[in-house]
Amino acid sequence: MLETNLDPFDSVDTFLQIVGAVPDLKVQLDIGHVHIGHKRDHLELIEAFFKMFGSKIVYLHISDNDASSDQHLPIGCGSIRWPEVVRIFKKYRYNNGMTLEVYRVDLEYVLMSKQKIETLWDNL
Repeated sequence: MLETNLDPFDSVDTFLQIVGAVPDLKVQLDIGHVHIGHKRDHLELIEAFFKMFGSKIVYLHISDNDASSDQHLPIGCGSIRWPEVVRIFKKYRYNNGMTLEVYRVDLEYVLMSKQKIETLWDNL
């Protein structure tokens, strides 16, 4: 599985080259990584990955950040536009696994993040 990460592993073009060379390779989309340091809107980039790789995206990592670094913040505590991100997941009928990568000592932050994602998923 190939995970989105920081430059150069944050571009559709790079993934096209790698997945083209290894056709059975699956993609893990890390929403936090996609958001870090991009000149391009993170929603456009997430959608571009789904358009290009669709069913090859078999797993998601989700956490929030302010686009400066991989902070693994609780959902809603950074600048990722989660309602729009979830709409993209649903638009492309994503129905595979996801991991909350919320690195906080207090379990309440993880549970809060889980609830926010579930609420968005159920109500959009």
